[in-house]
Amino acid sequence: MKKIKSKTLNKIKSNTEYFCCAFFLDNKIEHKLNNSHFYNCSFRQDVYFGNLENCSFNNCNFSNNVQINFENIHLVRIPCWVYSLPVTFLNLNGCGLPNLKLESLKTLTSLTLASNCLEKIYPELMELKQLQYINLDYNKIVDIPSQIKNLKNIKSISLSYNDIGRISSDFMTLKKINYLNLAVNDLRRFPLEITDFPKLTYLDIGSNEIKEIPKEIGQLKNLTHLDLYENDIEKLPETLRNLKKLIFLNLGKNKFTTTSKDKVMSYVHPKCKVLF
Repeated sequence: MKKIKSKTLNKIKSNTEYFCCAFFLDNKIEHKLNNSHFYNCSFRQDVYFGNLENCSFNNCNFSNNVQINFENIHLVRIPCWVYSLPVTFLNLNGCGLPNLKLESLKTLTSLTLASNCLEKIYPELMELKQLQYINLDYNKIVDIPSQIKNLKNIKSISLSYNDIGRISSDFMTLKKINYLNLAVNDLRRFPLEITDFPKLTYLDIGSNEIKEIPKEIGQLKNLTHLDLYENDIEKLPETLRNLKKLIFLNLGKNKFTTTSKDKVMSYVHPKCKVLF
């Protein structure tokens, strides 16, 4: 294995040991490497790492944010050195992790845990107070824990392709949410809990078993995208008129008649794209 000592570098390579080096890496690209180890090194800019199979960082200093992409790398556990870095972005999509111990990653703002066969949202995740984005798509989650109210800074939640049948009332406390994806779950009613999200712009609740849309949907006045595809809906309430910013409405594979379709078109802005 190649060894590099006390250098100032703008690139990193696989199969290399670095000792006391200073790195000024391009923060606009993903730096992929494997079987590399860093000792007493410093990283002077934001850095985005990818892959990182059989890598380690020992007593290293990071001046700015660290992003790590482990997507589709099988992990028995999260490498211990991750916990010593100021990680803001962590992608664990498809890693097959049996256990999650993320609560000590206090700097984390973006977390992807899609496709990990998770049967629940671990309460420990709710301790990530700085979290703004979380993706839990393609798991086996059936419920949302009450501790979700702890995520005061959360802006985007994606929970599509799970087994969720109800939404906790604690969801109502998340006033910063602007993106919510609950598509392909087991919801039988439209969750009133989400009609009190003043900043919500994107809502996908398609492919559930919803029969009725409540008049309270008119409270989502900043909504621009609404996807109700593949439910059992026959009509929409007149309060849809309140959604002045709506530019996309997907109503495909529902039970709208010609008359109810005409009513929908009379409710929305002429520039809104509507799919039946």
